[in-house]
Amino acid sequence: MHDTRSIELDTLASWTIVANSRHLAKLKEGVDEWNLWRRENPEVRPVLGKADLMGANLGEAILARAGLQGADLSEANLRGNLTNRFSRE
Repeated sequence: MHDTRSIELDTLASWTIVANSRHLAKLKEGVDEWNLWRRENPEVRPVLGKADLMGANLGEAILARAGLQGADLSEANLRGNLTNRFSRE
């Protein structure tokens, strides 16, 4: 008998969470506003999966612990991006 609660691993691997509209809106306010929000809300793990960030200026943006699976980052400026920590040492 097939267990209907089980999920095939290949199906699970193809899942991508879609961007949280509030998180995406905050990012679109600009890097300074985004970074301020990230510093004020360190417990939040932003969800930006499948977001259209093509050509976005994300240099200096704090993207540590952000879910970016499936996001379009082609031609985005990621120079100076803080993906591993919340502030520069």
